[in-house]
Amino acid sequence: MKRRFAIVGAVALIIMSALVFWRNRGPRYEGKPAGYWVEQLLHDNAKAHQALQKIGPAAVPALAEAVSRRRGRVWAQLEAWRPKLPAFIARKIPRRALDQLLQERAIEVLYQFGPTAAPAVPALVGVEASLNDFIGFGAAGLARATLLQIGPAGLPYLIRTLQSNDPKIRAKAASYIGYLGPEAGAAAPALAKA
Repeated sequence: MKRRFAIVGAVALIIMSALVFWRNRGPRYEGKPAGYWVEQLLHDNAKAHQALQKIGPAAVPALAEAVSRRRGRVWAQLEAWRPKLPAFIARKIPRRALDQLLQERAIEVLYQFGPTAAPAVPALVGVEASLNDFIGFGAAGLARATLLQIGPAGLPYLIRTLQSNDPKIRAKAASYIGYLGPEAGAAAPALAKA
């Protein structure tokens, strides 16, 4: 019995170590991974911008993850219950407004990367309009500007996005391919299938 417990404990420790290692893999700045700096865009925007610029295009996957992050129904329910919850619990629940702010700031960094941010194209195409887009320049407007900034370098990703099951995503991808003009000739067969 003790041996079985020791084996199960050792396996659990190995799995936990592997998960921690996997989560903290990738490029680093000041010993912290790109994902850490993306989250810091909410707290110390200037320092996080600097760190992500130093990491360079290797930070694009972490930024794209922040752009495409979606909260499920459970989070929406918890957010609705936030005023009724004790303060120490309510503070731990992610807020939609903070998610939206993080998305906007991540898109701003991707814009600065220009064509090297091409791997983020699928996440950028999936950005939906929000209230901020109607009263100013929100995430959808920033995503559109970033896609135009990426330009022809994003064409292979736009072609792949044409295979999405979501007709809205396919339509957006086709629209951005149209902005590329004659440089998007390679997309003609994929557009015909979409």
